[in-house]
Amino acid sequence: MTKCIDDPRCQGCPLAKLFPQNNVVPPTMGPSLRLVIGEAPGEDESTQMKPFVGGSGRVLDMLLRKAGIQRESLTVLNTLQCRPKDNIYPTDPTAKGYISKQDGEEAVRHCYREFVKPVLESRPWCRVDIVGAKALRLLIGTADITKWRGSPVEIDTEEIDKRMK
Repeated sequence: MTKCIDDPRCQGCPLAKLFPQNNVVPPTMGPSLRLVIGEAPGEDESTQMKPFVGGSGRVLDMLLRKAGIQRESLTVLNTLQCRPKDNIYPTDPTAKGYISKQDGEEAVRHCYREFVKPVLESRPWCRVDIVGAKALRLLIGTADITKWRGSPVEIDTEEIDKRMK
């Protein structure tokens, strides 16, 4: 079990400073060129240290079964690698009860640099499924999930880097 306090990739992250005993939920790396990116681990994910094993994971598993896709073939990760307080994403306006706006934005940037970007750049992904408005905002710059639902998008790490400054 890796805690934020013990993972060198978490050093300097505002979430790790606030919650050093949080578990790091690393990506699960499958063999295919398909990637699923969600928002943040919940309680079940944090306990089991695997992404998408709670309620959202059950929905994902059902959709994958219907599509004839084996989950083990996919790479799955979140934009955050540890569970935020009360499952409130650190850039959400209601997160101000536990983290400042600047620290919330830095936590997202930090996880992107240390965890998400390396996965995005690790393979020539043929398909990336983005789950959730916060993940959509990070990866393509908009949170209008109803507009983009089911649509193909380009993920450009250089463009994300520009937005993250």
